[in-house]
Amino acid sequence: MKQKYQNYYVEDNEQIDALVEFAPRIREIVGEYRNERKLSSIAKRLGINPARLTEIITRDDTGNFRRNITPYYLGKLLGGGIVTVRQILGDRQLEDLPDRLRLYFERFMLPKKTIQLVVGAQDRGIDVEKILQEILYPSMKNTETST
Repeated sequence: MKQKYQNYYVEDNEQIDALVEFAPRIREIVGEYRNERKLSSIAKRLGINPARLTEIITRDDTGNFRRNITPYYLGKLLGGGIVTVRQILGDRQLEDLPDRLRLYFERFMLPKKTIQLVVGAQDRGIDVEKILQEILYPSMKNTETST
């Protein structure tokens, strides 16, 4: 029997533990969608089973949530525009997060259109990093030569 692994996603406990601090806020946001009876339409938009979203905000008999907030589900929620990084972080600053978690959140802060433009520019051989560096931090040579 041939096993299919293309949809298999492995997460380690370190990844999941890093999100524990933010899980209540994420569950609160998903719960608001449940209260508005929008979980089914959101699940359809994200391409996941509606029961998985319900499990994120439902407790079992032992009082634990039926499903952990994992990087996979968080990625789906962020990528689908259901939640934003700023909503999740609240008053916390990105700089205060561990590197691995900070990098994860930073990747979801750029709008899809911006990512498409950057990829298109790179495909054409444009050095996007150099352009942004010049825009954000103009070199001192340019200001010195104009005097």
